[in-house]
Amino acid sequence: MRVWKLLTLAVLVLAVYGSSGGGGFHYDDEHSVAGNPHIRSLAQVPRFFVDATLFSVDADRGMYRPVLLTTYALDRAIHGGDAHGYLRTNLVIHALNAIFVAWLAWRLTGRSALSLLAGALFGMHPAATEPVYYVSARSDSLVALFVLATSGLWLAVDRQSGWFRRSGWLTMAAALWTKATALMLPLVLLTWDLACSTLGRKWLLRRHAALAGLSLVYLVCSWWTGFLPRSLAAPTRDLGTQLMTQAKAATYYLSLLFWPVGGSVHPAFGVADSLSPAVVGSALLVVAAAAAGVALWRSGLRRHVFLGVWVVAALLPTVLMPLNVLVNERRAYLPLAAFAIGAAWGLRRLRAVPGSRTSVTIGALMLFCLLSHQRGDVWASELTLWQDAVERGPHMARSRLYLGDAHAEAARNALSPGEEQQHRESAIVAYEAVISLEPGQRMLTLQAHSGLAILEWDAGDLASAQERLTSLLMEDPDYVDALVNLGGVHFSRARESRGADRESLQQATQLYERALRLAPGRYEARLNLGACYHLSGDLPMAQAAYEAVVEQAPGDGLAALNLGTLYLQRARQEPRSADWHLLAQEQLQRAVRLLPGNESARRALAAALAGEAR
Repeated sequence: MRVWKLLTLAVLVLAVYGSSGGGGFHYDDEHSVAGNPHIRSLAQVPRFFVDATLFSVDADRGMYRPVLLTTYALDRAIHGGDAHGYLRTNLVIHALNAIFVAWLAWRLTGRSALSLLAGALFGMHPAATEPVYYVSARSDSLVALFVLATSGLWLAVDRQSGWFRRSGWLTMAAALWTKATALMLPLVLLTWDLACSTLGRKWLLRRHAALAGLSLVYLVCSWWTGFLPRSLAAPTRDLGTQLMTQAKAATYYLSLLFWPVGGSVHPAFGVADSLSPAVVGSALLVVAAAAAGVALWRSGLRRHVFLGVWVVAALLPTVLMPLNVLVNERRAYLPLAAFAIGAAWGLRRLRAVPGSRTSVTIGALMLFCLLSHQRGDVWASELTLWQDAVERGPHMARSRLYLGDAHAEAARNALSPGEEQQHRESAIVAYEAVISLEPGQRMLTLQAHSGLAILEWDAGDLASAQERLTSLLMEDPDYVDALVNLGGVHFSRARESRGADRESLQQATQLYERALRLAPGRYEARLNLGACYHLSGDLPMAQAAYEAVVEQAPGDGLAALNLGTLYLQRARQEPRSADWHLLAQEQLQRAVRLLPGNESARRALAAALAGEAR
């Protein structure tokens, strides 16, 4: 296949997605990308391969995805905190995937036109919008990039040259270290070899032993870093409920691939805890698909079976592993590659009516482009994203919770009192809807009450915020967010009194210490605890807390500013020691670099430089 055709395909994909309104960080991006201090220094990259907790600002949300984190760190180094830079990388990855789908289709069929059509269907399909417009969904597009590359290299020739073989091992390793979904690849490639390979048993064993070895190494690393044991320790739901739920999910994914209208970031989809008609119908559909696969295999159409196995294997990890999110669009991204090739195959065989093939193809591509562009506009902001989700699933409490969070954030950034009040009222309505919709969903109601307390805190009603947060802790004494937020309420009182309110300062200190005993990885709680010590005049304890935060989160500018300011204070208390000035300069220079718009950091650095000059 000619290179210029593939490049034209990539340009078309870039044009379709680059012209929409998608932009900004969204929900999980806050803890894994925007607020993650670990990706703010390229020096951290080696640690990504040995420490799963670096995936998030919250160690409890850690995942072992070192290659993915490395791309985040590179984006941070190039684009800083600009979300559009990360999203441009997502778009480039998707365009490359469209090229790889076309290449894989060419390896399967040997037909250039069919292969380009497959790449175009994949590139324009609305199911790809989430991995393009949502930074954290890069895990799905990046693992797809390496899976597609490995598959293309595997299918290139039967007796691969050393270069092809080594390249395939490298891309397979990169896929595994991006996301565990790549564990599906050995099953898919085994299906190909059984269907089409002319290699002898010795060569097949050698090829698959390498994949099995890489998979085993990845599993050992996942276990050693603690990610795998933590994932298996407390399953979200029992296996029976999980299988019934995911049986029903088969219908959702098929409809998303064949008729991608009405997509949502949080689909209206619930847990299946009984053999309802929807579950039974979906299970029968799965059985029928399996029977059709057996029939195709026996009839010699084994390449079609290969595509079907690809779809099933790509979804298999989420079928077997219970996750908090039941279904979402981005899980269809890797299956979409096989679907696009199969759909192109089907369209090429459509000859019933003269010109029908061209008309259907053009119509499908135009529809996909329009729907993808509309989804891009939905991803423009948190408000538009969650408002759309609530409109499509008004009974989904989680969507309303995130919509409340979006309105609360908009209220804090409002340009006028009227706008602020409007967003505050909308946030209150959303949070109260969560409480009324999910009285039995304990965590969601706790989060909604916590959101209401923060709104009261922002409005200056510290008494109401304190009362609500105290009630939450009576219901769940180990709710870390409530501990941290209640500590913030008490610290606000102590700071307003410039430390004179010793009782509030002591309560804030105790709450932060308790939160850290429950969640040692919550470095922001340790930073606030250091501020409590600092305000109380206990500089050694404050210094120890700040230094621990700087070591744990070297990319956090506020920690560097607080520590530098403390060093400067100690330099004034001990004017004969030059070390404090040097330490202050080092931290304040980092603070200025990490917080370029912060005037306090610049003034403190100027004071540190002036003090050393004297």
